[in-house]
Amino acid sequence: IVADDDGILAFVAKYGRVAPREVSEVFGLDGSDTERTLSRLVDAGSLAAQPVGNGAFYRLPESDHA
Repeated sequence: IVADDDGILAFVAKYGRVAPREVSEVFGLDGSDTERTLSRLVDAGSLAAQPVGNGAFYRLPESDHA
């Protein structure tokens, strides 16, 4: 699995929602790299953050064209 935006988005699409720790483990990224990447994808509109407790799950954004 390639640790690029497309690989991470495909991973999220496959599992529906993911925790940063899951992304870190699957893609071999450290925590800060994972958080930076996920935040960048949220800022770009490619992912949506779902706050949970002290963290968040990440999922694909819901389409306005449903």
